[in-house]
Amino acid sequence: MNQWVRTAAEEMLSLLRKKFGADTRDITAVKQYWHNLNALLFSRLNYGRLYGGKPFCAAALERYGLIPRELAQFEAENRDIWEDSPLFSQAGREGAGDRIAELREQLLCVELSIRPDRVELRPGKAERDNTGSYYTPMELAKQIVRYALSAGQVPIRRGGGLKIADLSCGGGEFFRSAQEVLWEEYQIPPSESCGYFWGVDLDPIALQTSICQLLVHAPEERWPEIISHFRLGNPLLESGQENTAAVKSGLFALGRLYAPEMGIRPGWFPEDGFDLVLGNPPWEKIRLEERKFFLNLCPDIAGIPQKAERAAAIQELRASWPEAHAWYQALSSDYSNMCSAKFRHSLLKHSVSGELNTYALFTELSHRLTGAGGISSLIVKSTLATTPAHRRLWTSLMDCQAVYSLHLFENTGHIFPIDSRERFAVLTLTHRPNHSFHLAAGLRRPEQLLSAAGIPLTAEAVTTINPLSRMIPNVTDTERISVLLTAHRDLPLFETAYPRCRFGRLVHLTAHASQIDKTPAPGNIPIYEGKFIERYDARFSTFAAVPEEKKYAGKSSARKNEGPLGEKPLPESRYFVRRELWDRFAAQYSRPFSLCWRSLTSPTNARTTLAMILPTCPTCQSIQMLQTEDDTELLMLLGLFNSLPFDYFVRLKMPGLDLTQSVIRQIPVPDPAAYERGMVFHGREAAIKTHILSCIYALLRPEALLRPLLDRVRYLVYALPGKSPAELEELLDGLFAAAYGMDGAAFRKIQAEFPACQKKKSKQK
Repeated sequence: MNQWVRTAAEEMLSLLRKKFGADTRDITAVKQYWHNLNALLFSRLNYGRLYGGKPFCAAALERYGLIPRELAQFEAENRDIWEDSPLFSQAGREGAGDRIAELREQLLCVELSIRPDRVELRPGKAERDNTGSYYTPMELAKQIVRYALSAGQVPIRRGGGLKIADLSCGGGEFFRSAQEVLWEEYQIPPSESCGYFWGVDLDPIALQTSICQLLVHAPEERWPEIISHFRLGNPLLESGQENTAAVKSGLFALGRLYAPEMGIRPGWFPEDGFDLVLGNPPWEKIRLEERKFFLNLCPDIAGIPQKAERAAAIQELRASWPEAHAWYQALSSDYSNMCSAKFRHSLLKHSVSGELNTYALFTELSHRLTGAGGISSLIVKSTLATTPAHRRLWTSLMDCQAVYSLHLFENTGHIFPIDSRERFAVLTLTHRPNHSFHLAAGLRRPEQLLSAAGIPLTAEAVTTINPLSRMIPNVTDTERISVLLTAHRDLPLFETAYPRCRFGRLVHLTAHASQIDKTPAPGNIPIYEGKFIERYDARFSTFAAVPEEKKYAGKSSARKNEGPLGEKPLPESRYFVRRELWDRFAAQYSRPFSLCWRSLTSPTNARTTLAMILPTCPTCQSIQMLQTEDDTELLMLLGLFNSLPFDYFVRLKMPGLDLTQSVIRQIPVPDPAAYERGMVFHGREAAIKTHILSCIYALLRPEALLRPLLDRVRYLVYALPGKSPAELEELLDGLFAAAYGMDGAAFRKIQAEFPACQKKKSKQK
């Protein structure tokens, strides 16, 4: 953290403590005072940018609408404090230049921890996440501007004028980048381009910073025109009667980003639309994260993982801390309207589906606000094009041929200061028909946006790969799209090859909480969890001897069951479902055995698909399952799921961390007839199916739970004595590769995609 930021936070905390002492129950007042301190500090920095070393004059900023009257009054009422404070008295005198937005971003990582009798600082990112304040690196912003300008149809020339918008403009990185590009490549000076920009943001401090960086390039007589292009508020909300900056600033101070009063008046944007819409909108699901909300308020409530128990604790706040309860209720009310059933916006239709998501809504809004020849180019999460949750929006964009290009980035080089496993995309849309769009994947550096080779992809090709969802596969390089296209043209989908499979998820720990216990009793049954399953192993881990605090933590820890499969005890469960609820499920899934796999997994794990057959029993949402009438088919499917070729296709097509039935249904699989082909294997000639069943039988024979199932197929198999589990799994991988029709070179390429797995097998031999 920047030393200036640390010093600023500590001094503002000192001022806050002087104001409220040991009575900080009035959260609204505390949060508003903290916001005013921040707003005044950055107003002084921005004033220094505009007026050089002149003494700070709040009235000058108020006159242009850069601060509300209430903040100017706050400054006047506390002038003695500012004069005694080195932080405030010196702010703006030397100027912070382009660093002001960076300082604001860093200061958002310092959060207030409020208790009824004290207030403290703690590092965190809850508020930063809510506002989406992860500002765009300048190099990436400049590359996007260059790309968008080169892809557009708008003539760019001096004196011609452009209308460029950012609907979540933050500190103005895209505006600053556009000014630099327009000067470097089109010789349009900042003194002219400063009037090209329109912006919206719900953070009044960031918005002021964004405006001021434009004003420094313009004569003061042009300031009102430039400022009129900007609005404080939430562009995802429409309001017939737009509220004042003071009202919106107060709501922002309280984190009420989705309060109806934060809305923007419809029709404020230019009637003929923008030439260019750029931006990096927030990447958040619109939901009130209760545990995150209470972390800096009531840590005990934040530590309760069960929703019902947490709700009871929140209700107790009504008496013990009514101000905190009232604040929570206000936010809950705001978020309750931000759902598909209630949300209304005149320009948004296809993105209003399921759980609302900010970057999906911003994508549709940005596209709708561009003119006939305009273009929008946004940084969004890759999941907008890869996850079925966004199917309605993505397919609508493909169907109207609006997609110009999709550049898929990996964050392994930390373009953004977030998890290196995060993936994001630059999505470029136009209103002119694009019969195919440019796709490039696996990008890791900003300059690759302009230089990386890609492939043209049509909507028909996407439908060939994912006919059910019509989403882009979650590939890490462009070449793998071609691999998938070939596979899907040559092989059937799982859904086609196995139409009689019945998929399901059974017990949900939250939805069925009233029917779930934490202790065994005569009237309940243990619940199997995903942690218990590994490949060909239903006894991988257990909650036996795990302390209660770890067993029921938000991210619980199970203990690995050591030893060979036949010697390990059954997993000890931590949850138990009432028998009457289970009996209702059991009536729907009547087969004695089910193929189960871990739902929560990742394409970056050593293996992605972890499956095992279980006697049909209660399983929670961390397990997905299927049943089929044919026992032999069930065993063959177990081998298929755990095979390298199948896992490879799952990795290419899995959109997130949840291996759902939708993904499974769209995986290319061998034609069932291929299993009947004869081949010589270990000196024995038989059908591929016979070889596969023999290996699976040898693997599962130690598992007592499956003996009734295995006994029914004994006549179909032959003995494979002396083979270790690792050797049997390797043999199965080769057999399924043969069923897929892969030659040796193709199979070796797939093996290379699983280096950790191959290394583990080598050690086990």
